[in-house]
Amino acid sequence: MSKLSKLIAALVATVALMAPLAIQPAANAHTPSHHSDHRVFWVYYRACPNSQWVCYGGYYDAGQAQQAINWFQYNGYDAYYR
Repeated sequence: MSKLSKLIAALVATVALMAPLAIQPAANAHTPSHHSDHRVFWVYYRACPNSQWVCYGGYYDAGQAQQAINWFQYNGYDAYYR
């Protein structure tokens, strides 16, 4: 084989191997909508009924806020989210 045909074969092989990397799957083609409603669930806790409520943080997912509350309650704190 001549050098030109080897070069062409190498280019064709490179393009064939790189083409799948350049094509994005249709399932991921849309832009993700991050928290379109921007609802924040604020978690509050306190150590005892006489202490002040402390804001622990905010969550965009009610399930995650509930997990934080469960952790606080399991460890003896009062907790809620709103």
